[in-house]
Amino acid sequence: LVVTVSPVPLERTFSGRDIVVANIEGKSLLRAVLSEFTRSHHDVTYFPAYEMVTSLGEKGFIPGDLRHVKAAVVDMIMQTFINAHLGGTAELAA
Repeated sequence: LVVTVSPVPLERTFSGRDIVVANIEGKSLLRAVLSEFTRSHHDVTYFPAYEMVTSLGEKGFIPGDLRHVKAAVVDMIMQTFINAHLGGTAELAA
């Protein structure tokens, strides 16, 4: 089993809190839970899609949008996943 955290930020929250704060808290909580889960289940692997996108900052997202991940970044993430989990034997369709 491979698990990950979505790099797509929340668009809204029902908590009444600031969306940026709610997004970071939610992603951090998910990441911490998945870290603990993968440590206790040796047949589960974490794939760092969230970290791959967020480490790029604004450059990872469509300009002016900052919500949708650029297609080239998605392609890079998918190729990294294929290389890591399928031995690089598959290629993305154009």
